[in-house]
Amino acid sequence: MVRNILNFELPAGSLNVFLVLTLTIWLTFYDRILMPLLARFTGRPRGGLSPKVRIGIGLLVPVAARAMSAVVETIRRKTAIGEGLEDEPDEFYYSQFPKSMSTIAVALFTFGTAVADLIGSGLVDVVDRVTSKGGKEGWLSSNLNKGRLDDYYWLITVLTIINFVYYLVCFWAYGPAEDKEERLLE
Repeated sequence: MVRNILNFELPAGSLNVFLVLTLTIWLTFYDRILMPLLARFTGRPRGGLSPKVRIGIGLLVPVAARAMSAVVETIRRKTAIGEGLEDEPDEFYYSQFPKSMSTIAVALFTFGTAVADLIGSGLVDVVDRVTSKGGKEGWLSSNLNKGRLDDYYWLITVLTIINFVYYLVCFWAYGPAEDKEERLLE
């Protein structure tokens, strides 16, 4: 990954800063601009979208992102192999909580992210071990053109869909949230 901006090279460990900055900008836009506009349009608090619906939308977006990653990787890999580069891997590539509990919500989100990162690391290890058995080139080969990163992305897409189906079961089991949200807003 090229990390140069003008004459400055970004340290690899600082790339998470962009996640935090993007999240901060998006949450500000969402809370201060988008939700008031939707509330004005629908006449309902929080834009008429229940927390469960917002969570559901938030779980579907990664499905599209993972699928798009798989499609792009398939195209990239075919192009690289078609150009004779198979052996040259160096290429470019919060409302169900009362406001008084918002800090706990953020802590739980951060904890969840940490657990997801841990599980993700384990998944990478398992996929690499399973797909490289018998001396075969694994999906996560250091040579992207010989590996099958597109298959790994499809695996992640399927796991994200399973996560969304699990969410739908929880959505149904939780029951109506409208009364709960209105009490929280009072």
